[in-house]
Amino acid sequence: MVRRVALRRYSENVEKTFVGRAGSLRPIGNRPSWALPDRIADASEPRPLGSDRSDPMLLTGRSLTVAAQSARCLFVLAALLLCPTPAQTRTPAPADATLTVAAAANLQDVFKEVTAEFTAETGVPVVLSFGSTQQLTQQIENGAPFDVFAAADTEHVDQLNARGLLTAGTNVSYARGFLVLWCPATESVKKLEDLSTSPIRYLAVAKPEAAPYGKAAVELLHKTGLWAAVEKKIVYGENITLTKQYVSSGNAECGFVAKSLVRDQTKGVIALDANLYAPIRQSMGAIKASGHQKDAKRFIDFVLGPKGQQILARWGYAPGAS
Repeated sequence: MVRRVALRRYSENVEKTFVGRAGSLRPIGNRPSWALPDRIADASEPRPLGSDRSDPMLLTGRSLTVAAQSARCLFVLAALLLCPTPAQTRTPAPADATLTVAAAANLQDVFKEVTAEFTAETGVPVVLSFGSTQQLTQQIENGAPFDVFAAADTEHVDQLNARGLLTAGTNVSYARGFLVLWCPATESVKKLEDLSTSPIRYLAVAKPEAAPYGKAAVELLHKTGLWAAVEKKIVYGENITLTKQYVSSGNAECGFVAKSLVRDQTKGVIALDANLYAPIRQSMGAIKASGHQKDAKRFIDFVLGPKGQQILARWGYAPGAS
């Protein structure tokens, strides 16, 4: 601020200087800046002796050079005065320092805690992108700029690995998830078998072709013989998070959801026999095209390590190898 005030005062003093001889700066009307004289004489133009003094509105080529040099010096001075000193300049963090993790929708709650702990320990910021496992797989195949992929199954990660889209040696199973039936808005369903006689209108299920938890729910309904009784009541969600929202909003009275998504719910959570569907083992891997290989591997190691596994266990997951 002090430097700007000094520059303004200096500029005002210069503007007040009236033309006394050729080559001086002069104020033009009400304009706030300086201007050169109205006409410029060519060096070869005949002129009377002493015309530089007798006609202050006339500049020779030499005088023009002097004036231009003076103007350049003034602008250089202004730039030096207004530019911040090194102490005032901050070095921004690298724009690409953030790790981007594509995560299956069932991880929406637990991975927020996982990434917060990872960042606190390593200083590496993480951005999470949630979606169905199938949707995220397609995005990676199409070149989406992810660094790590955490799926809700092993098949889609194996598919990417077979196509050479994952970094060698990073394809690992990190957790096993579990399915529950959630019916917070009705008293007519106390156990799984009640679905066959309950008057509920809608039963929410994630799309089995896109979401592994939806695939497990359909398998369970077929294995228990309940499919025929509930098929016409089923509404499909694009992923397991949207399926949960159908239930929490009251648009569906019941729904099959990931256990981790209703950990804090105290009403209507019905445990299911895990033997009624194939184990939901979840794998992850580093994207080969990522420019953050070191941090991607650090993140995977953190999830597989004691802290990561403890967090997953608190949210209802078992180790991937179980």
